Amino acid sequence: MENFMKMLSTQAILLVYMAVGFYCRKRGIIEKKMQGKLTDFVLRITLPCMIFNSFSMHITLDMLKQAALCLGVAFFICFAAWLGGKVVYNMYPKEKKSVLQYATLVNNAAFLGLPIVKAVLGEAGMFLASIFIIPNRIFMWTAGVSIFTAEADKKAAFKKVMLNPCVIVIFIGLFRTLLCRNFWQSLSQDSETVQLRCPWS
Repeated sequence: MENFMKMLSTQAILLVYMAVGFYCRKRGIIEKKMQGKLTDFVLRITLPCMIFNSFSMHITLDMLKQAALCLGVAFFICFAAWLGGKVVYNMYPKEKKSVLQYATLVNNAAFLGLPIVKAVLGEAGMFLASIFIIPNRIFMWTAGVSIFTAEADKKAAFKKVMLNPCVIVIFIGLFRTLLCRNFWQSLSQDSETVQLRCPWS
């Protein structure tokens, strides 16, 4: 119930932001040419900062296991969406089928999803969500691009994935975590706990 109320509160705040943006656009406070710049600012600056900040929390062995599970589930979802898109939309013309396939494969989880996750689930949720979006970005620049082009440039696609600001800060955040002394102390304590619980150890 508490998370539900947080979700409602977050959605209400987003609606207020949308109303403010609509007002600014109508009044000419924000011109059309500024919209793209604001989007770039969010995707390249504020969103990566939010992701990096989530790695400042105390990360345990259990959280890393959860992150690995999130990564595996995300890859499975992306693969299922890619495979399903090839089958489900065969009755449509090629142009429309391509759009539907891409929309099924690539979601907007990073742009709108991450701020909502942080507001509702806190830093722990933000950390897991940051890991969850990695396969989405990989499929977006590989399978997603190949939907509209006859021959996708694998080297260029790999470069776009690795140079995505959100992906970069995830690796920086993980590197920062590995350098943290508290992380290794926690990992050692978790390992000792597992050994104590195992009858064969």
